[in-house]
Amino acid sequence: MLSLQGGTLFGSTPQPLIQLDNSSVSLGQRALFLSSGAILTLLGPLFQATNSTLTPGAGVPFVALNSGAVLTTGGPVLDLTNSPLNLGSQPLVSLSGGSTIQNTAGPFLKLTDVTLIADTLIT
Repeated sequence: MLSLQGGTLFGSTPQPLIQLDNSSVSLGQRALFLSSGAILTLLGPLFQATNSTLTPGAGVPFVALNSGAVLTTGGPVLDLTNSPLNLGSQPLVSLSGGSTIQNTAGPFLKLTDVTLIADTLIT
């Protein structure tokens, strides 16, 4: 859905960067991929889905941060309501090469009437 290699992106509203409502989405890859020192700063959540069907990319984490990338959210990284997510043996978030993730407000995850299947939350 979103790939940022280097550079900076700032979300200036408390609205989710990615928001789905009554949608069906098949991800070919990750929902978010940051690399090469990319910086993504959000005042609100990263991903919110309500009454939606999510089909993640096969064999990849939902969010991947590589090579010193930084993700900061002002709300949940993942906010799901009646929108199950099955990542199988993959993590929700994969960090490598000194990358970091930070949540500055609220819970890291918000799950309502949903099943989340993942190997780990963060690896």
